[in-house]
Amino acid sequence: MEKLMKREKEVSTLTSQIEALKSQIGALESKVHSGEKKAEALAKEKMRVEAELEAMTKKSHDASGQLVSISQELLKKER
Repeated sequence: MEKLMKREKEVSTLTSQIEALKSQIGALESKVHSGEKKAEALAKEKMRVEAELEAMTKKSHDASGQLVSISQELLKKER
């Protein structure tokens, strides 16, 4: 009888520990999900910024080309 009560107490303790661990797992899964969402949002933002940078680089390149053309025309007119 004493052994049985001891075993029941152990089972009860283990059950409590299992429930606590399940709760921790749930919290960690929630954090992982939140982290994944943030990573996805950051990846989208990175793509947007890269596209914007590419567009600005193209505009800068075009403007540089125009500046070279204008400079050449001015040099021709001065001569």
